[in-house]
Amino acid sequence: MVPSATLLDNTKRLSFALCFGWGTVLSAEPEPDPAELPRIPPQSLEEAQRSFEVREGFRVEIAAAEPQVVDPVAIAFDEQGRMFVAEMRGYPERREEALGRIKRLEDVDGDGRYEKATIFAEGLKWPTGLVCWKGGVFVGSVPHILYLKDTDGDGTADLRRPVFSGFARDKAGEAMLNSFRWGLDNRYHVSTNL
Repeated sequence: MVPSATLLDNTKRLSFALCFGWGTVLSAEPEPDPAELPRIPPQSLEEAQRSFEVREGFRVEIAAAEPQVVDPVAIAFDEQGRMFVAEMRGYPERREEALGRIKRLEDVDGDGRYEKATIFAEGLKWPTGLVCWKGGVFVGSVPHILYLKDTDGDGTADLRRPVFSGFARDKAGEAMLNSFRWGLDNRYHVSTNL
């Protein structure tokens, strides 16, 4: 069930919907069937690239891989073509250690492969979403949306400012932010869990 409400006046229309999920555990955890979940051995980058099935006229290219990025969960590109990657290292067991970070990757020779990686920001708790804006990035890192920017040109964010706070007030901290999207109303929209 999705409760919703609508408020109308002469000039504006405001609509919102809240979604709630309830679950009850009625029995013990089921045992997984190994036949249904076969183990897939790790592959080299080249083997993984060949394993994709793509439509005629398309191809898969490797833009970045380990060691340039580790545990990536979100990417965004800035106006200079640099790739920013949110890395959620240590998830979910090591949240209090704040191992999350943002990497800035650059394709210095123009071949489509991002070979140069710089730690743009570190010490973040579960950075799950990001979007580039005016030379910096907005990052969802519960309980904040942070704005990070390199103002002195050394490749790392020296400006670190919370712009909105209050997410994931529960002890589990699972109300993470993600899916930053530019809306038709000229604002960023963010998804989160209640």
